[in-house]
Amino acid sequence: QLLSAIPLATIDRIEITKGSGSVAYGDGATAVSIQIYARPTDGVQASISAGSHGVRNLDVSAGLVGEMYDFSINASRYEQDGFSDPDITGEKDKADSKSHSAALNIYPTDWLELQLGVDSTSIDTRYPGAITMAEFKDDPAQNSGNTYTSQKFKTDTWNIGVKAELIPGLDFSWDFSSEDKFSGFSSGFESDYKYDTHRLTLKYVHGDLSLVIGTDIFDGVRIGATNKTHKDNSGYFIQGDYHVGETVFSAGVRNESVE
Repeated sequence: QLLSAIPLATIDRIEITKGSGSVAYGDGATAVSIQIYARPTDGVQASISAGSHGVRNLDVSAGLVGEMYDFSINASRYEQDGFSDPDITGEKDKADSKSHSAALNIYPTDWLELQLGVDSTSIDTRYPGAITMAEFKDDPAQNSGNTYTSQKFKTDTWNIGVKAELIPGLDFSWDFSSEDKFSGFSSGFESDYKYDTHRLTLKYVHGDLSLVIGTDIFDGVRIGATNKTHKDNSGYFIQGDYHVGETVFSAGVRNESVE
């Protein structure tokens, strides 16, 4: 997840689950999983800020919340002119990023929710080079004869989802996302990425017991100037939690196949 592309104004809450995230969330969640929940925007919100080193930040959100729907759009822009001295070519470690997103949720009945979202982020930044510990202690902003590495990065994602309460206590959800991404460095390394992700779950809750069963399917490809890399990943899992006061007993199993 590109965390810098998530507007802070849209975040409702962040939940951190330690330990068992690898069962339910699989690839890359071996120690902890972090869930970021967004909230719909009702009305118009805007914030602007500026600081030293040419830091400028703008966030705008607008949305409508109705009885059977909510719709939100967000735009953000961040710029900074560089925190270190210019490199040997006269360039500074400056950065410029732009993000846009839109989300629509429809609630046609009390037990059904339909979701649609799109977002786009572009980043143009320069990374400073290495300096020695002695140079850092003397002046952490010095360049020390480096040429800063430039990167251009762009990602476009769209996602759809369905949530339904099949019977009281039993919920079904399906989510699909598709991402097109480009990353290019001044060194000449460039790659295009295409990621498709499916997630299907059934969750049962009864009193202090919760049980989730599901599957994840990931199909990814990276295309470089001289090579092409695939990653196909499918996982199947079941996990149960039982609450006794403030104590939670959790057990689960996951079978994952990666090619």
